[in-house]
Amino acid sequence: MSLETGDTPPEAPAGDEPEQPRRDMTQRTVAGMAWVYSSYVASRAMVLLITAILARLLTPEDFGLVAIALSFMVFLDVARYIGPTEWLVIVEEDKVHEWAETVWTVNVAVGLTLSAITAALGPAAASFFDEPELVTIMPVLGLNFLLGSLAYTHDALAQRRMNFKARTAAELMQVAARGVVGISLALSGAGVWSLVLGYLVGTSAKTITLWTLVSWRPHFKPRREHLPRLWKFGGALAGVSLIAASLSQVDRIVVGRVLGTAELGFYVLATRLPEVLIISLSVVAGQVLFPVFARFKEAELGRPFLTALHYSLVVALPAAAFVAVLASPLVRIAFGPQWQPAVGAMQVLALWAMASPLAQVCGTVYKALGRADILFKLGLLQIALWIPPVLLLAPRGIVAVAAAQAVVSGLMAILSLTIQGRRLNVTRRQVFGVVWPPVLAAAVLAFALWCVTRVVAAGGAQIVCGAAVGAVIYIGLLWLWSRPTITRIAGAIRPRLQAGR
Repeated sequence: MSLETGDTPPEAPAGDEPEQPRRDMTQRTVAGMAWVYSSYVASRAMVLLITAILARLLTPEDFGLVAIALSFMVFLDVARYIGPTEWLVIVEEDKVHEWAETVWTVNVAVGLTLSAITAALGPAAASFFDEPELVTIMPVLGLNFLLGSLAYTHDALAQRRMNFKARTAAELMQVAARGVVGISLALSGAGVWSLVLGYLVGTSAKTITLWTLVSWRPHFKPRREHLPRLWKFGGALAGVSLIAASLSQVDRIVVGRVLGTAELGFYVLATRLPEVLIISLSVVAGQVLFPVFARFKEAELGRPFLTALHYSLVVALPAAAFVAVLASPLVRIAFGPQWQPAVGAMQVLALWAMASPLAQVCGTVYKALGRADILFKLGLLQIALWIPPVLLLAPRGIVAVAAAQAVVSGLMAILSLTIQGRRLNVTRRQVFGVVWPPVLAAAVLAFALWCVTRVVAAGGAQIVCGAAVGAVIYIGLLWLWSRPTITRIAGAIRPRLQAGR
């Protein structure tokens, strides 16, 4: 059953958008997806290359120290949603610039405050983890709040206009600057400071690029009457962000406290490939889908929701299978044999990352409908289910912590999908119709990759053969079971290849 021939939600009621605007929006969405995904490949390749080089120049303890500091900063970053840039994506067109003035002012004020708080927390973090270097590391890393806040509004305006070229250019500049500075300092023997200063320069590069490519400029004319409505919307998003911060950082804090900075370094690296190759794909899709979903009424979102779910799974699941099966040679070749203790956790976290397409698409719909409160309630439930097993299993090692993350995330993704299906009047049969082709194709792919590891001995050959064989099998099965998926993806990529030539 293909996406187009299987069951689909009922047709939109009379009086909705005419067909031509719908077609134009579809074309813009596909074009945005094609641009972001193709550019994403370049940026992620840069990230992996930079990480591979730094992993050979630095120690697990260096990575662990920065991970501890970033964990505190992720929780503080929740306050950024007091001036939510997402509001600029859904506000009326004729009021965007008026609201942008207030949003920019609030963001910069919050960024300055968070930088000061991060510096003040340095001694407490150093005492809690018994790592004196955090006293000086955290104030420097905290400057990222202020530097980033200067361009949050520009980023939101680019997202609203679906100007993904500007956003992608900013991301690429951030990655490139961070990598050049980090590697240069690591080669000079700067140790952990190569990571710290790399983050700072990368954030500066992203901010400068957004200011260069997005024409809007603040005129320092915030409006006080905007604040109550802005903070009401931002309060719900801040709650969701706090939950997300807990889910992404509590395990790292527990591992660092219970098992030490070296084990935390292994755990952080174990999350790197699943985050870069799987979860980030879903996040990128959410960035494109948010302004698209915001243009639909709730009664119209059934079909776009199913389509987005299908294509998100098509892209993310083969990457999850690849990382889960070939984690050992990937770690050995990319990062070096000293990082082999990260392999087991990485394989489990690849399964955890498989839930990200479901969670991301559902969450994007909630945000587009202004129902961040539902996301917040689901997040509270996930925290309640997840923190106790993490605390209980941490002494058993990083693989046990990763397993708790994977099980709870999978259960919550299924629950969120069920709730969203009922809200959008989407049946289980319709969901099954768009989910089963990529899921089954990825399962067959995983088995094929496992067979490759049994036949081919060398790690590099396993990766090359696995990629070649896996691509043929996965694409072939999708062609057999969901042919329009392949033709539409090819149709979106072909113009970009022609333009590149």
